[in-house]
Amino acid sequence: MFVRENLVRREVIPGNFRVAFLCCYPDAAMIRKTGSQDSADYRRRIMNTVRELAEQGYRHFITSGVPGFHMMAAESVVCLREEDDRIRLEMVSAWDSQGKTWSRWEQERREVLFREADMVTALGHAWNHRSSMLEYQYMKDNADLLVTTGDKERAARIWTEARQQGIMMIRIPMRFPVPPFPEPRDFRF
Repeated sequence: MFVRENLVRREVIPGNFRVAFLCCYPDAAMIRKTGSQDSADYRRRIMNTVRELAEQGYRHFITSGVPGFHMMAAESVVCLREEDDRIRLEMVSAWDSQGKTWSRWEQERREVLFREADMVTALGHAWNHRSSMLEYQYMKDNADLLVTTGDKERAARIWTEARQQGIMMIRIPMRFPVPPFPEPRDFRF
């Protein structure tokens, strides 16, 4: 694993709004195990959401690159950045060895996203019991809009906190079953 450092490759354009992608863990795990057809439809909905937000002036996207929703969102941002060079991707790392238990393919996808990112924010180098909470807090506190997914009940805490802080929020619903299926390998860079 690489040691993460805070890095700015391309400056953020003033006046652009910031979007953070948040997802509860059980929902992220469900997305990882879905079939390729359901996953492709879900990826299209994420891509369309990112495109619509960019057209509305939300051009700074923040995510952790965790497999599932976060990774699909980051990949969508990278793809759309080819169409609009004002779009920026900020990848957040809670600790350096985050993801060491993921599949090799997911680790490689995440490393590509960190190399492609316009900004890398390292919140710490070693895991501790608050690492994931700090990552969540950072993304929430630095966003003008939160995009979440999954079950309404599990996302309720995120909705409540966002409402209390005056942060707008949208949800991309999941509409697929959870059968175990081989991982799709159709992502391009």
